[in-house]
Amino acid sequence: MRSLQAPAPGVAQTATSVVSAGAPHRDSTSGSAGGVHHPFDLRNRAAYHRWRDRKLEVADRTDRELVVELRDPLHLSDQELGELRAGCRARNYAIYAGPPLEPAPSRPMVAALARQLGLRRLDRTLGGEDDGIASIRVRSAALPDEYVPYTTRPVNWHTDGYYNEAARQVHGIIMHCVSCAPTGGDNELLDPEIVYIGLRDQDPGLVAALMRPSAMTIPANVQGERTIRPARSGPVFSVAHPEGTLHMRYTARKRHVEWHPDACTGEAAESLRRLISAASPHVRRVRLQPGQGIVCNNVLHTRGEFADAPGARSRRLHLRARYLDRVQDT
Repeated sequence: MRSLQAPAPGVAQTATSVVSAGAPHRDSTSGSAGGVHHPFDLRNRAAYHRWRDRKLEVADRTDRELVVELRDPLHLSDQELGELRAGCRARNYAIYAGPPLEPAPSRPMVAALARQLGLRRLDRTLGGEDDGIASIRVRSAALPDEYVPYTTRPVNWHTDGYYNEAARQVHGIIMHCVSCAPTGGDNELLDPEIVYIGLRDQDPGLVAALMRPSAMTIPANVQGERTIRPARSGPVFSVAHPEGTLHMRYTARKRHVEWHPDACTGEAAESLRRLISAASPHVRRVRLQPGQGIVCNNVLHTRGEFADAPGARSRRLHLRARYLDRVQDT
Protein backbone atom coordinates (compact mmCIF):
# COMPACT_ATOMS: atom_id res chain seq x y z
CA MET A 1 0.00 0.00 0.00
CA ARG A 2 2.97 2.33 0.48
CA SER A 3 3.30 2.92 -3.25
CA LEU A 4 -0.28 4.23 -3.37
CA GLN A 5 0.22 6.66 -0.51
CA ALA A 6 3.50 8.39 -1.33
CA PRO A 7 2.79 12.15 -1.55
CA ALA A 8 3.62 13.92 -4.78
CA PRO A 9 5.87 16.93 -4.11
CA GLY A 10 4.23 20.30 -4.53
CA VAL A 11 0.67 19.05 -4.99
CA ALA A 12 -0.97 19.07 -1.58
CA GLN A 13 -0.65 22.79 -0.90
CA THR A 14 -2.45 23.71 -4.13
CA ALA A 15 -5.12 21.02 -4.22
CA THR A 16 -6.33 21.44 -0.65
CA SER A 17 -7.90 24.75 -1.60
CA VAL A 18 -10.44 22.88 -3.73
CA VAL A 19 -11.97 21.27 -0.65
CA SER A 20 -12.19 24.50 1.28
CA ALA A 21 -13.73 26.18 -1.74
CA GLY A 22 -16.54 23.62 -1.74
CA ALA A 23 -15.74 21.69 -4.91
CA PRO A 24 -18.83 19.94 -6.31
CA HIS A 25 -19.34 16.33 -5.29
CA ARG A 26 -22.31 14.01 -5.28
CA ASP A 27 -23.90 13.28 -1.92
CA SER A 28 -26.15 10.37 -2.78
CA THR A 29 -27.04 9.05 0.66
CA SER A 30 -27.50 12.06 2.91
CA GLY A 31 -30.46 11.48 5.18
CA SER A 32 -31.10 15.17 5.77
CA ALA A 33 -29.81 18.58 4.83
CA GLY A 34 -26.21 18.69 5.99
CA GLY A 35 -26.33 15.04 7.06
CA VAL A 36 -23.76 12.88 5.25
CA HIS A 37 -23.57 9.12 5.72
CA HIS A 38 -21.37 7.61 3.01
CA PRO A 39 -17.56 7.54 3.30
CA PHE A 40 -16.87 9.15 -0.08
CA ASP A 41 -18.10 12.59 0.94
CA LEU A 42 -15.05 14.68 1.77
CA ARG A 43 -16.84 16.27 4.73
CA ASN A 44 -17.30 12.94 6.47
CA ARG A 45 -13.84 12.06 7.72
CA ALA A 46 -15.02 9.65 10.42
CA ALA A 47 -17.06 7.53 7.97
CA TYR A 48 -14.16 7.55 5.50
CA HIS A 49 -11.61 6.31 8.03
CA ARG A 50 -13.93 3.55 9.26
CA TRP A 51 -14.53 2.40 5.68
CA ARG A 52 -10.85 2.80 4.74
CA ASP A 53 -9.62 0.62 7.62
CA ARG A 54 -12.11 -2.13 6.81
CA LYS A 55 -11.31 -1.96 3.10
CA LEU A 56 -7.55 -2.27 3.55
CA GLU A 57 -7.92 -5.05 6.10
CA VAL A 58 -10.05 -7.10 3.72
CA ALA A 59 -7.85 -6.28 0.71
CA ASP A 60 -4.69 -7.31 2.56
CA ARG A 61 -6.03 -10.62 3.84
CA THR A 62 -8.02 -11.68 0.78
CA ASP A 63 -6.32 -14.33 -1.35
CA ARG A 64 -5.91 -12.53 -4.66
CA GLU A 65 -4.83 -15.74 -6.36
CA LEU A 66 -8.20 -17.36 -5.77
CA VAL A 67 -10.04 -18.52 -8.89
CA VAL A 68 -13.67 -19.56 -8.48
CA GLU A 69 -14.28 -22.93 -10.16
CA LEU A 70 -17.68 -23.12 -11.87
CA ARG A 71 -19.07 -26.58 -12.66
CA ASP A 72 -21.96 -25.22 -14.73
CA PRO A 73 -21.94 -21.45 -15.39
CA LEU A 74 -25.53 -21.69 -16.64
CA HIS A 75 -26.65 -22.82 -13.17
CA LEU A 76 -24.41 -21.52 -10.40
CA SER A 77 -24.52 -23.21 -7.02
CA ASP A 78 -25.11 -21.07 -3.94
CA GLN A 79 -21.45 -21.55 -2.99
CA GLU A 80 -20.15 -20.49 -6.42
CA LEU A 81 -22.41 -17.45 -6.49
CA GLY A 82 -21.34 -16.54 -2.98
CA GLU A 83 -17.66 -16.79 -3.86
CA LEU A 84 -18.05 -14.57 -6.92
CA ARG A 85 -19.94 -11.99 -4.89
CA ALA A 86 -17.39 -12.17 -2.09
CA GLY A 87 -14.56 -11.41 -4.53
CA CYS A 88 -16.42 -8.40 -5.88
CA ARG A 89 -17.23 -7.28 -2.35
CA ALA A 90 -13.57 -7.47 -1.28
CA ARG A 91 -11.79 -6.06 -4.36
CA ASN A 92 -14.56 -5.32 -6.89
CA TYR A 93 -13.61 -8.24 -9.16
CA ALA A 94 -13.53 -12.03 -9.20
CA ILE A 95 -11.91 -14.48 -11.61
CA TYR A 96 -13.71 -17.67 -12.55
CA ALA A 97 -12.86 -20.84 -14.44
CA GLY A 98 -15.60 -22.73 -16.22
CA PRO A 99 -15.38 -25.59 -18.68
CA PRO A 100 -13.82 -24.56 -22.03
CA LEU A 101 -16.69 -24.06 -24.44
CA GLU A 102 -16.95 -23.59 -28.18
CA PRO A 103 -17.63 -20.00 -29.34
CA ALA A 104 -21.31 -20.60 -30.07
CA PRO A 105 -22.43 -21.66 -26.56
CA SER A 106 -20.11 -19.13 -24.88
CA ARG A 107 -22.38 -16.20 -25.69
CA PRO A 108 -25.54 -17.49 -23.96
CA MET A 109 -23.34 -18.65 -21.09
CA VAL A 110 -22.05 -15.11 -20.54
CA ALA A 111 -25.62 -13.76 -20.61
CA ALA A 112 -26.79 -16.41 -18.13
CA LEU A 113 -23.87 -15.75 -15.81
CA ALA A 114 -24.66 -12.04 -15.86
CA ARG A 115 -28.32 -12.60 -14.97
CA GLN A 116 -27.38 -14.72 -11.97
CA LEU A 117 -25.12 -11.91 -10.74
CA GLY A 118 -27.83 -9.26 -11.12
CA LEU A 119 -26.35 -7.74 -14.28
CA ARG A 120 -29.33 -7.09 -16.54
CA ARG A 121 -29.14 -3.67 -18.22
CA LEU A 122 -26.71 -4.07 -21.12
CA ASP A 123 -24.64 -1.17 -22.38
CA ARG A 124 -24.77 -1.75 -26.13
CA THR A 125 -21.54 -0.58 -27.75
CA LEU A 126 -20.49 0.27 -31.28
CA GLY A 127 -18.60 -3.01 -31.63
CA GLY A 128 -21.28 -5.16 -30.00
CA GLU A 129 -23.35 -7.78 -31.80
CA ASP A 130 -27.13 -8.33 -31.81
CA ASP A 131 -27.15 -9.76 -28.28
CA GLY A 132 -25.21 -6.75 -26.96
CA ILE A 133 -22.06 -8.78 -26.27
CA ALA A 134 -18.91 -7.62 -28.06
CA SER A 135 -16.41 -10.04 -29.60
CA ILE A 136 -13.02 -8.54 -28.80
CA ARG A 137 -10.73 -9.81 -31.52
CA VAL A 138 -8.55 -8.34 -34.25
CA ARG A 139 -10.67 -6.72 -36.94
CA SER A 140 -8.92 -5.60 -40.09
CA ALA A 141 -11.47 -3.24 -41.59
CA ALA A 142 -14.74 -3.12 -39.67
CA LEU A 143 -13.72 -0.33 -37.28
CA PRO A 144 -11.37 2.67 -37.52
CA ASP A 145 -7.75 2.34 -36.34
CA GLU A 146 -8.35 4.25 -33.10
CA TYR A 147 -10.56 1.42 -31.76
CA VAL A 148 -7.50 -0.11 -30.11
CA PRO A 149 -9.27 -3.07 -28.39
CA TYR A 150 -9.86 -4.56 -31.85
CA THR A 151 -6.14 -4.54 -32.68
CA THR A 152 -3.11 -6.35 -31.25
CA ARG A 153 -1.84 -3.15 -29.63
CA PRO A 154 -1.66 -2.69 -25.85
CA VAL A 155 -4.50 -0.93 -24.02
CA ASN A 156 -3.49 1.37 -21.18
CA TRP A 157 -5.22 1.74 -17.79
CA HIS A 158 -8.91 2.60 -18.09
CA THR A 159 -12.40 1.83 -16.90
CA ASP A 160 -14.97 0.90 -19.52
CA GLY A 161 -17.47 3.38 -20.92
CA TYR A 162 -15.61 6.51 -19.81
CA TYR A 163 -17.04 8.19 -22.93
CA ASN A 164 -20.66 7.32 -22.06
CA GLU A 165 -23.23 9.89 -21.03
CA ALA A 166 -23.77 10.38 -17.29
CA ALA A 167 -27.04 8.41 -17.22
CA ARG A 168 -25.43 5.36 -18.88
CA GLN A 169 -22.27 4.76 -16.91
CA VAL A 170 -20.88 1.21 -16.95
CA HIS A 171 -20.90 -0.36 -13.49
CA GLY A 172 -20.49 -4.08 -14.19
CA ILE A 173 -18.51 -6.10 -16.74
CA ILE A 174 -17.96 -9.72 -17.71
CA MET A 175 -14.86 -10.49 -19.80
CA HIS A 176 -14.81 -14.12 -20.94
CA CYS A 177 -12.00 -15.90 -22.77
CA VAL A 178 -13.00 -18.12 -25.70
CA SER A 179 -9.44 -18.49 -27.04
CA CYS A 180 -6.14 -16.84 -26.18
CA ALA A 181 -3.23 -15.73 -28.31
CA PRO A 182 -0.03 -17.83 -28.30
CA THR A 183 1.81 -14.93 -26.66
CA GLY A 184 0.74 -11.80 -24.80
CA GLY A 185 -2.69 -10.37 -24.12
CA ASP A 186 -2.36 -10.38 -20.32
CA ASN A 187 -4.72 -8.20 -18.29
CA GLU A 188 -3.86 -6.17 -15.21
CA LEU A 189 -6.59 -5.39 -12.68
CA LEU A 190 -6.73 -2.70 -9.99
CA ASP A 191 -9.58 -1.87 -7.62
CA PRO A 192 -10.57 1.83 -8.01
CA GLU A 193 -11.35 2.01 -4.28
CA ILE A 194 -7.68 1.31 -3.51
CA VAL A 195 -6.65 4.13 -5.84
CA TYR A 196 -9.20 6.45 -4.21
CA ILE A 197 -7.70 5.69 -0.79
CA GLY A 198 -4.18 6.45 -2.02
CA LEU A 199 -5.27 9.75 -3.54
CA ARG A 200 -7.42 10.87 -0.59
CA ASP A 201 -4.72 9.97 1.94
CA GLN A 202 -2.28 12.03 -0.10
CA ASP A 203 -4.61 15.05 -0.20
CA PRO A 204 -8.43 15.22 -0.19
CA GLY A 205 -8.18 18.23 -2.49
CA LEU A 206 -6.97 15.96 -5.28
CA VAL A 207 -10.15 13.90 -4.96
CA ALA A 208 -12.28 17.05 -4.84
CA ALA A 209 -10.78 18.27 -8.11
CA LEU A 210 -11.54 14.96 -9.80
CA MET A 211 -15.14 14.97 -8.52
CA ARG A 212 -15.93 18.12 -10.46
CA PRO A 213 -18.62 17.56 -13.10
CA SER A 214 -16.26 18.87 -15.78
CA ALA A 215 -13.04 17.23 -14.58
CA MET A 216 -12.52 15.04 -17.68
CA THR A 217 -13.95 15.57 -21.16
CA ILE A 218 -13.83 13.06 -24.01
CA PRO A 219 -14.08 14.97 -27.31
CA ALA A 220 -16.70 14.06 -29.88
CA ASN A 221 -16.16 10.97 -32.01
CA VAL A 222 -16.33 12.28 -35.57
CA GLN A 223 -15.82 10.00 -38.58
CA GLY A 224 -15.67 12.05 -41.76
CA GLU A 225 -18.70 14.31 -41.64
CA ARG A 226 -20.63 12.07 -39.26
CA THR A 227 -20.67 12.56 -35.47
CA ILE A 228 -20.79 9.10 -33.90
CA ARG A 229 -20.86 10.47 -30.36
CA PRO A 230 -20.88 14.03 -28.98
CA ALA A 231 -18.29 15.30 -26.51
CA ARG A 232 -18.89 13.98 -22.99
CA SER A 233 -17.76 15.65 -19.76
CA GLY A 234 -17.97 14.23 -16.26
CA PRO A 235 -16.14 13.53 -13.01
CA VAL A 236 -13.48 10.87 -12.50
CA PHE A 237 -14.87 9.86 -9.10
CA SER A 238 -18.57 9.97 -8.30
CA VAL A 239 -20.99 8.28 -5.93
CA ALA A 240 -23.60 6.08 -7.56
CA HIS A 241 -27.25 6.35 -6.54
CA PRO A 242 -28.86 4.90 -4.52
CA GLU A 243 -26.27 2.52 -3.08
CA GLY A 244 -23.68 5.14 -2.15
CA THR A 245 -20.96 3.17 -3.99
CA LEU A 246 -17.87 4.66 -5.58
CA HIS A 247 -17.73 4.86 -9.37
CA MET A 248 -14.63 5.69 -11.39
CA ARG A 249 -14.51 7.03 -14.94
CA TYR A 250 -10.97 7.13 -16.29
CA THR A 251 -8.59 6.61 -19.17
CA ALA A 252 -4.80 7.00 -19.16
CA ARG A 253 -4.87 7.93 -22.86
CA LYS A 254 -3.30 11.30 -23.61
CA ARG A 255 -4.97 11.70 -27.00
CA HIS A 256 -8.70 12.32 -27.20
CA VAL A 257 -8.86 13.44 -23.54
CA GLU A 258 -9.27 16.97 -22.20
CA TRP A 259 -8.79 17.79 -18.51
CA HIS A 260 -10.37 20.81 -16.84
CA PRO A 261 -7.94 23.68 -17.55
CA ASP A 262 -7.34 24.81 -13.96
CA ALA A 263 -4.03 23.93 -12.27
CA CYS A 264 -5.70 21.94 -9.49
CA THR A 265 -7.27 19.43 -11.88
CA GLY A 266 -4.05 19.11 -13.85
CA GLU A 267 -2.12 18.28 -10.67
CA ALA A 268 -4.80 15.83 -9.57
CA ALA A 269 -4.79 14.06 -12.94
CA GLU A 270 -0.99 13.73 -12.86
CA SER A 271 -1.06 12.43 -9.27
CA LEU A 272 -3.70 9.91 -10.27
CA ARG A 273 -1.63 8.77 -13.24
CA ARG A 274 1.41 8.24 -11.01
CA LEU A 275 -0.58 6.28 -8.44
CA ILE A 276 -2.08 3.94 -11.02
CA SER A 277 1.15 3.33 -12.90
CA ALA A 278 3.26 2.77 -9.77
CA ALA A 279 4.09 -0.81 -8.84
CA SER A 280 1.57 -1.96 -6.24
CA PRO A 281 0.84 -5.26 -4.47
CA HIS A 282 -2.82 -4.62 -5.26
CA VAL A 283 -2.32 -4.91 -9.03
CA ARG A 284 -3.11 -8.38 -10.32
CA ARG A 285 -1.88 -9.68 -13.64
CA VAL A 286 -3.83 -12.51 -15.27
CA ARG A 287 -3.73 -14.25 -18.62
CA LEU A 288 -7.14 -15.81 -19.11
CA GLN A 289 -7.33 -19.29 -20.57
CA PRO A 290 -10.31 -20.68 -22.55
CA GLY A 291 -13.33 -20.95 -20.27
CA GLN A 292 -11.98 -18.43 -17.76
CA GLY A 293 -13.27 -14.93 -17.19
CA ILE A 294 -13.44 -11.83 -15.03
CA VAL A 295 -16.58 -10.42 -13.46
CA CYS A 296 -16.15 -6.97 -11.94
CA ASN A 297 -17.62 -3.66 -10.90
CA ASN A 298 -15.80 -1.91 -13.75
CA VAL A 299 -12.35 -1.93 -12.19
CA LEU A 300 -9.28 -0.31 -13.72
CA HIS A 301 -7.67 -2.68 -16.19
CA THR A 302 -5.13 -2.94 -18.99
CA ARG A 303 -4.42 -5.35 -21.82
CA GLY A 304 -0.95 -6.22 -23.01
CA GLU A 305 0.16 -6.40 -26.62
CA PHE A 306 -0.31 -9.84 -28.18
CA ALA A 307 0.45 -11.79 -31.34
CA ASP A 308 -2.11 -13.96 -33.09
CA ALA A 309 -1.21 -17.01 -35.14
CA PRO A 310 -2.94 -18.68 -38.11
CA GLY A 311 -5.99 -20.74 -37.19
CA ALA A 312 -9.09 -19.75 -35.26
CA ARG A 313 -7.97 -21.48 -32.06
CA SER A 314 -4.69 -19.54 -32.07
CA ARG A 315 -6.36 -16.14 -32.26
CA ARG A 316 -7.34 -14.18 -29.22
CA LEU A 317 -11.13 -13.94 -28.75
CA HIS A 318 -12.70 -12.50 -25.63
CA LEU A 319 -16.38 -11.79 -25.11
CA ARG A 320 -17.17 -8.55 -23.29
CA ALA A 321 -20.55 -7.73 -21.80
CA ARG A 322 -20.97 -4.32 -20.15
CA TYR A 323 -23.83 -3.42 -17.83
CA LEU A 324 -25.32 -0.37 -16.16
CA ASP A 325 -25.66 -2.47 -12.98
CA ARG A 326 -23.14 -3.49 -10.34
CA VAL A 327 -22.75 -7.11 -9.28
CA GLN A 328 -25.66 -7.78 -6.94
CA ASP A 329 -25.01 -7.87 -3.19
CA THR A 330 -21.60 -6.20 -3.29
